[in-house]
Amino acid sequence: MPLTKETLDLAIAKNEKLFGEVRLAPVDLLVFEDLKELRGFSELENIDGFYSDFDKVLAFHNSNKELILAKDKIALYAFQKMLLHEYTHYVFSQKVQNPATYPIWFIEGIAEYVGTDPNEVSFPYFEKISFEQLTSSEQWQEARTLVMSDPYLQSYYTFEFLTTNYEEQVIREIIDLVEETQDFEESFTEVTGLTLHELEKIFLNSYKN
Repeated sequence: MPLTKETLDLAIAKNEKLFGEVRLAPVDLLVFEDLKELRGFSELENIDGFYSDFDKVLAFHNSNKELILAKDKIALYAFQKMLLHEYTHYVFSQKVQNPATYPIWFIEGIAEYVGTDPNEVSFPYFEKISFEQLTSSEQWQEARTLVMSDPYLQSYYTFEFLTTNYEEQVIREIIDLVEETQDFEESFTEVTGLTLHELEKIFLNSYKN
């Protein structure tokens, strides 16, 4: 529990820096000892943790508890990334009026951006997927099954690209404008000067299929 609290404190600090002050509804934290049990609790497939806005439940597992407590680098990083990722989903859902206004790649990209230590990832090859094909939850789940693609990594590096070129404040600027217009693509273009098609050409087309 001390390690979980420490990680949650880190998640709170990183989200406050990224989003500013957000009024948060109470949330239940569920910890599963077994990954299979966690996956049986959720309707989502092949997950390590999840946040349900409907139930206000943030769930994760500690199947590798012994390795995590022993501060094994890989196990500890995976645990902390999982908790940071899901906590960010929780805060994002509280910040915006309607999460459905945002494409899934943006929602998952924020969670990956907060949860990922840039020193622990490389810039790997993955087969690009058009942003148009990563808009809905159904499209996202389908993309996760494609052998050569990795929608999580793609979305993470999209945010790395955006924050490198526009600084981190661009994330909040996009969200604030979307909350006014309720139009993601229009707001994204107004803030960045790029359409999603142009973003694909500049960023995604740097990959070879």
